[in-house]
Amino acid sequence: EGDGIQGKGLLDGPFYGMNMDATTLDSFYKRTITVNRMFKPFQYLLPIPVNEVFKSKLLVQNPGYGAGE
Repeated sequence: EGDGIQGKGLLDGPFYGMNMDATTLDSFYKRTITVNRMFKPFQYLLPIPVNEVFKSKLLVQNPGYGAGE
């Protein structure tokens, strides 16, 4: 909240869905955390397609999407 990252709080934290492991309808409709996401600053940018990167030696992949990262 005071860190200047706008996606933080909107794109991270728990995401809820249906209880897929439920054995009854009542428990199926219970609000359940399906995944706990963590927003990272590199996610503001998308990866550049590798065939575009290969076209120029001056073009480099966006941070966070390179090999071994």
